[in-house]
Amino acid sequence: MSKLFYLVILGLIFFCISFYFYNYKSNNSNIKSKGKIAIITSIYGNYDNLKEQKIKNKDKVDWYCFTDNTNIKNNIWNIINIPYHLQDKDNDEFVKYKYHYSNIDKSKNPKIYNMMCAKYYKIKTHKIDILQKYDYFIWVDGSVFLRPDFIDKMIYNCNNYNLINFKHSERDNIKDEYELSITIPKYNDKDLYNQYQTYLSKGFPDNIGLFENTIFARKNNNHNNHIFDKWWVHNLEYSFQDQISYPFVLWESKSMPDLIIKENVFNNHNYSYVNFELMENH
Repeated sequence: MSKLFYLVILGLIFFCISFYFYNYKSNNSNIKSKGKIAIITSIYGNYDNLKEQKIKNKDKVDWYCFTDNTNIKNNIWNIINIPYHLQDKDNDEFVKYKYHYSNIDKSKNPKIYNMMCAKYYKIKTHKIDILQKYDYFIWVDGSVFLRPDFIDKMIYNCNNYNLINFKHSERDNIKDEYELSITIPKYNDKDLYNQYQTYLSKGFPDNIGLFENTIFARKNNNHNNHIFDKWWVHNLEYSFQDQISYPFVLWESKSMPDLIIKENVFNNHNYSYVNFELMENH
């Protein structure tokens, strides 16, 4: 075959690829959510600074920052100072695990107390009355900067999936995670070995993967809410190292994320990045 023929074929391939990506980008820029979406973060005790997000289509979703800082001002986030984490006493686990609330005892460790307050909004989102009208929750840690197209990409994901997590950037099992965690001072008084052994004794195979909980999204439904209620209990009963308990709770609930994003949550071109030089108190 002639050289001209190959050039024509290559030209057609290039045209098809260009056409596909043009339409993909156009369709995503016009994408509409099938339900109401809330993006949530929480900052207690100046653990993080609320980031200014340079993002497209920010009005397609509602933004909530739960914080004890009454001086925070931001042009995207709705700043909420109501302490919902102190008002959730309407469920059985509060009574059953009340003594485990030492995890959020301010007198024992103010830094851990503030971290656990923020974690409540991460996990028990569905218990907060102003959020119960939403169909989807997207959690974003206070340390994260979002890429410009984050909203449209997450709307597409929420439209098509029930539970969305990022794959862990370095490890793929909770054994490796707890072995690293025991070297970190904030976990010194937490028996992570016992937590791991308890999970193994219940039949947990530790081969379902590990997830970064820096960003995740979930549909607001009974199944997911039950999983997240159990996850909160494990944060109280065992340790607040939520990356250890999350895979076990998923396995015990016979559930898995139906979308696992394989990009590094701390540095990728589509969703997010973290400027570690700007992070404080981590």
